[in-house]
Amino acid sequence: SQGDPNVRIPEASDIDLIRDLKQKVNQTAINLSEIVNFSHEVAIGLAEQFDVLHKVSQGDMNARVLGDSSLDLVERQKLLTNEMIESVSREIADRKHAESELKKYRDDLEDLVQDRTQELLHANRNLNQEINDRKTAEIALKESEEKFRKIAASAQDALLIMDHAGRVAFWNEAAVKIFGFTEKEI
Repeated sequence: SQGDPNVRIPEASDIDLIRDLKQKVNQTAINLSEIVNFSHEVAIGLAEQFDVLHKVSQGDMNARVLGDSSLDLVERQKLLTNEMIESVSREIADRKHAESELKKYRDDLEDLVQDRTQELLHANRNLNQEINDRKTAEIALKESEEKFRKIAASAQDALLIMDHAGRVAFWNEAAVKIFGFTEKEI
């Protein structure tokens, strides 16, 4: 058969040169057969590796190169490819876990922010109400003081108010007339 490296020709010949030439042809066929077998095994190994890498690129992180080869080169390449897939698979799993944890923390933080926002809004409403109540009380106190001053100023009797230390805090006009001292002088 033409092109078949396994075919051998009979080496018997009465002529030395022809016999030597036939031996050389058979040795060349043996060498070619080894090259063809080596190339075939490398090609099969590469084809399986490319197939597995294609599956991985499509998301199948469980794909692995499984075939056995008598060639150390093909076996080493298989081991390296499988180790690389394992490493990438672990990295993806770690990233997914980290993303999941980050999402959980982000969701928890968002809940906490919403809770704190509601608390702050409630506290703000209470503070605004307290401010309004104090303003109302302050206005009422000023109005009451003004009424008291008008009443005290127009009273015919002496009126005086002393603070907790015994100092005169208020002295009306009738007191000035009766005692002869102004409020500042007292």
